Amino acid sequence: MGDGTHNFPEIRRSDIFRTFANRFARYKYLKHLCEDDHPVLIVESELVEIAKSKLQELVFTKISNDQRKVFKLLLESWIRAVAQERILGYDESDDVKEAVMISIQNESLASLFPQVH
Repeated sequence: MGDGTHNFPEIRRSDIFRTFANRFARYKYLKHLCEDDHPVLIVESELVEIAKSKLQELVFTKISNDQRKVFKLLLESWIRAVAQERILGYDESDDVKEAVMISIQNESLASLFPQVH
């Protein structure tokens, strides 16, 4: 398989992937609890951007251009699953967990794959 699909499981198991998914979960959780200009939320947003950049670099080096469309769908579902798993592990009320998990599900992850011409 020279098309990059053999790298799908490698990316799914990578620390880079898990770091992004966990940062994304934490950001959505903090966004639920904090004002938009809260310093902790601002720092977490920057950490999400750093993790996103590393994930993009990994994907762009491991997945061929023609496989990215398919992989994007998989990656988004994996990110949501790991992020929601993370939220379920928080010592928080079910109402808060549910609200954050809905927020995770509704968040656009389109910026993970910017259009490259």
